[in-house]
Order: sequence, then C-alpha cells, then structure tokens
Amino acid sequence: MKLFLSKIIQFLLLIIVTVVSVSTLLNTHLNNKTQFALNKNVESIVFGHSHPETAFNDSLIVNFKNLAQSGESYFYTFIKAKQVFKHNPQIKNVFIEFSNIDVTQIRDEEIWNEKYINWRYPTYASWMNISEQAYLLAKNPKIVIATLPKTYKNQIERIRSNRFNYIKSTGGYLYLTESKLDSLIAVNYNKQEPENKYFIKSVANLYYLEKLIALCYENNKQVYFVRSPLYKDSFYRVNEELFQEIKKEMFPKIKFLDYVDFDIPNSYFRDLHHLNYKGAIQFSNMFNSKLQQLTTEQ
Repeated sequence: MKLFLSKIIQFLLLIIVTVVSVSTLLNTHLNNKTQFALNKNVESIVFGHSHPETAFNDSLIVNFKNLAQSGESYFYTFIKAKQVFKHNPQIKNVFIEFSNIDVTQIRDEEIWNEKYINWRYPTYASWMNISEQAYLLAKNPKIVIATLPKTYKNQIERIRSNRFNYIKSTGGYLYLTESKLDSLIAVNYNKQEPENKYFIKSVANLYYLEKLIALCYENNKQVYFVRSPLYKDSFYRVNEELFQEIKKEMFPKIKFLDYVDFDIPNSYFRDLHHLNYKGAIQFSNMFNSKLQQLTTEQ
C-alpha cells in the first residue's frame, strides 16, 4: 500500500512539474515576443469595460486610443497596462473608466469566475507574474487548471503563426448599430433591481485599481477617472451613494470627468448602459474638444 501511494505521489509530482515547466516555457517566450506598440502619435488612452468600449470612437479623437474591453476588471487592466506602458513610452494621459459597477463585489467575482478566466487567461497568462498566477489559482483552481489546455493551444498557435501583436485582441472601440433602449423601457427592463452584491463594496477590484494608478504614476502618466454615459434610469445607477462615498474616501485627488448624464436622445443608446455608433459620434466629438483643452492646460 505504501509503495502504491508513493508511486501515486511521484506521478502527481511529475504532472505538476511538467505543467509548471510547460507553462513557464510558453509564458516566458510569449512575454518576450509580445508586441503592443501603438501609433507614435497616440499620447492618450482609455482603459475600462464595455461602457467606454462603445463610447469612445477613437477615430474621432486626436492622438487617442481606446483600449477598453467588455467586462474588464482592474485586475486584467493592470496586467495589460504594464505591457502598454512598456511598449509605448509616448503615452502621457491615461483615462480610467470609473463607474458604479466598478466599486462593487460583482466586479470582484468577475476577476476569477469561470466566464472571465476562460476568456482572458489564455491571452493574459503569459504576462502574469507569480503572485498574479497564484491569486487566480487560490480563487478558482478548478477553472484555472481546466483552462490550461485551451491556453496552451492558444499560445502554441500564436507562436506557430507569429501572432505576437495583442492590440486588437485586448480592446478597442466597439461599433454598435442597434437602438433597443425604447423597447427595453417599454417592458420595464430598467426597473429591475440588481443583486445584493451590487451594493457591497469591492475589495479586490478596488485594490487593483489602486495598483493601476500607482503604475501610471511610476511611469509618469497623468491619470483621470472618466464615467461614460448611462441612461438616466439605468439600474446601474442605483448604488450612486456607495459610488460617491468610495470616490471621496479612496480617490479624492484623481480628476474625475463625469459624463454619466451626457445629454443625448434615446435613439443614441444601444441599451441602458451602452452608446450605439450615433451616441459614440456625439460623445467622442465632445470628448475630443475636452481632451484638447486638457492637454493645453498641462
């Protein structure tokens, strides 16, 4: 029996060593090969989730790049930002989407839940340090391990096809044509109540926001918070009191560009939380003027 257990332990150790070795080899190679260079004229960028992803049409904003992506928590933004700054020393201004959902426990769980690990880990694994890898393993070991085959396949395919440029796969302006807001209002979709987690203060997401801000300062970037437009009766706004308390308590010195009440017709929204291309045009033209003003004042 002891011999049998010893062989099982040796076999498991062999598997662990193999997995760690393969992961380290692939991650190191891809990290060294990563390309994330933006156009040299890009001096301002925006990070965030789907709200800025659909709001900032960067083709209408001078020297600006939209690097937001749907559902992105600050954990992944922080990891991505390290690569962006490494490859783009010309960046001067960093706009970080800071909105109601970002201060909640919901965004914490989106760091390590199955959906987002399956989506982001195959891309972000090669940029994670040991502590970041360990953090995800501690939070959701089953899903991290289950995602490894997909991660290896993704990484090997990148190496095989020499696809080391990650700009398009990690963010960018999302052009939406739909206008569903009025139909959603008609069925009282805007009256639904978010789950209780929406009213509980984030721990992990806000921790990584603080790390992201520190990273910006370490790289001599000017930091701004920005809140993209939301429909006036969006249920994402019901925790406004919590949002304002956290902003005042944790980030009193960060300049906050708040466009949550940006005045546009319902037809310029895709839904309660996102602009369509018409709204993005109007918002981006306004923001372009604001950005020129900000850069002139610096």
